[in-house]
Amino acid sequence: MAELNIINKTAVPTLRRNNIVGICDYQGCVTPTRKEVLQLIIKELKVSEKQIALQKINPIFGEQSATVTVHVYEKEEDLKIFEEAKKMKRFEEKKKEESREKSAPQSKAPKTEEKPKEEVVKDGEKETKE
Repeated sequence: MAELNIINKTAVPTLRRNNIVGICDYQGCVTPTRKEVLQLIIKELKVSEKQIALQKINPIFGEQSATVTVHVYEKEEDLKIFEEAKKMKRFEEKKKEESREKSAPQSKAPKTEEKPKEEVVKDGEKETKE
């Protein structure tokens, strides 16, 4: 299981947010996903998921840890104003895809493809082959 240690917490009052840098240790595991790191941040800082903008996860070469950079906003509206819309939209799309995968049935019938009929013209007459 991964563990998060906060190294630096800087207040930015003009943008109504805190910039947080931390080290995520994940001994014996693969680099945690953005979703896993987000859950660690929520647990550590006790804030809503809608106030957090995860900027980057940078694995440290040769170690099983990564540097994590996060922006924590005072309000959800501030996050929508100051963060890049493209980044936030992509994160929302991934959430929607995950929810679709969970709700979609697991077994799907294989599709059979129909071959188009061929038309052959002989002496001005059309013949259809299947």
